Amino acid sequence: MDLIQIDENGLHLVFEKTEDFGCKLLHSTIGGSGGGGAELTDEARQIMAAYETYCARLNEYGQALFGELFPFCARENHIDSTRK
Repeated sequence: MDLIQIDENGLHLVFEKTEDFGCKLLHSTIGGSGGGGAELTDEARQIMAAYETYCARLNEYGQALFGELFPFCARENHIDSTRK
């Protein structure tokens, strides 16, 4: 399985189970009177922060490459990656 996928909505980090990442991503507790739940591990938070940096750097590179390969396109036609 590919951990990184790109589609019309952008770049995504995808996994089917936590073992795909090689580290535990969630601390979970089973229900009962307290209701149970799950929270992110420190590793999961580090992965999320690194992934945000990864996406930002890819975007910078993509914008620079676009400018290099498509210099004939008007600046206003560039994709605004901040739009959702």
